[in-house]
Amino acid sequence: MNEYEKLKDACQKFIEKKYSIEDLSRTLSWLGVPLQIQEKVTAAEQKLEEIRFLVSDNEQYEMTLDVVRDILSKVKELENK
Repeated sequence: MNEYEKLKDACQKFIEKKYSIEDLSRTLSWLGVPLQIQEKVTAAEQKLEEIRFLVSDNEQYEMTLDVVRDILSKVKELENK
């Protein structure tokens, strides 16, 4: 499984509620993502930390879902090049 697939897998697990925000954040931090998406993943990690600590529990899933969709969109764009 390449790094893009691992990234997509982690995002999908969050969408399916198999991963918590903490699980997703931890996975993003240890993945060795390609340089083309590294900036996006780093920004996502920072956003996830903000969501975890500054957003009420009942709003966290939807806000994190926006982050996940953004990552998946970028991965799809890079895979189609």
